[in-house]
Amino acid sequence: MYKKLFLPIICLLVFGIFCGCFEKSGNAEIAVNTEIPRNVDVFDMIPDNYIGFAYVNKNILKEEENPFLKNLGVDVEDTNYIISAYSESSAIIIVDGNFNLKNFKEFLNEKGYEKDSYKGVEIYKTKSPLGKSSVAVIGNKIVFGLNEGVENCIDTIVGNKKSILNMKDIAEIKDMVSGGDMYSIARANKENKYNATCFGVGIKYLDNNTVYYKIITKYKNENSAKIGYENALKNIEIEKEDGFYDINAKRDGLFVIMESKINKDNLTKLT
Repeated sequence: MYKKLFLPIICLLVFGIFCGCFEKSGNAEIAVNTEIPRNVDVFDMIPDNYIGFAYVNKNILKEEENPFLKNLGVDVEDTNYIISAYSESSAIIIVDGNFNLKNFKEFLNEKGYEKDSYKGVEIYKTKSPLGKSSVAVIGNKIVFGLNEGVENCIDTIVGNKKSILNMKDIAEIKDMVSGGDMYSIARANKENKYNATCFGVGIKYLDNNTVYYKIITKYKNENSAKIGYENALKNIEIEKEDGFYDINAKRDGLFVIMESKINKDNLTKLT
C-alpha cells in the first residue's frame, strides 16, 4: 500500500522545487563554511522537526539527467550521493562529494553572486523565484534549500538543534533500510488509520535488471502491528499483479517487513 511513497517521487518533488532557480528572479544565498569538519555526518545535519528524508547514491544519479546539479555547477562524477529532506515548512537537498571549493567559488562569482554573511558564515546571494533560498558548503557537502532549512541545518550541526536521528523510530528504520542504492524514511501522520509511527522503503539493484525492494512499517502497539501484518499478507497477490515476485512478509514485534524483487522496467512503470 506504500508504493506511491516510493523514494524517487520524493526526490523529484524536492528537485522540482529547486531546479532552475538560479536563472530566475528572487533571493537565493550561498553560505561557505570551511571551519566545520569535512567528515560531518550527513544525518547530524537534518533537524529533528523534519518529516523525513530520501537518499540516492551516485550509481543512480549517473543514470539520470540532473539539472539541479548542473545549475549548481557540480559534475555528477564528483558526487557520492544526494539526500533530500523536508519538513512542513521547508526542505533541503544535501549533495555529498569531492568538490573543489576554489572552483565552486569561481562558479559563484561568474554567476554574479553577492557576498554576505549569516552567523559568521559567508553568504552569496543570487536570484531565484522562491524568495529567500540558500546554498551552504559544509565540509564536503553542498546544502541547498529554503533559507530557513539551511539555517536550521547549520544550527543542527553546531548543536543548537537536535538531529533527526534523535528520533528512535527514524533511527531504527534507517538501520533496517539503508545500505542499498536508494531509500526513503518518513514519519507517519500522528493520526492515521493504520496506527503507524513511521515507514521506510529501501531499494537495491542486484544486477542490471533485478531490483530488491524492502518496505518497513513500525506501529504504535502489537495489536496494530498484527493487523498490519495481516494486511501485508492480503496484499501479496496485488503486489504480484504489479510485477513483484519472491515476496515475503513478516512481523518482528512492532515492525512489519515486506521484501520482494521486481524487474527494473516494471519498477519504472510504478513511478
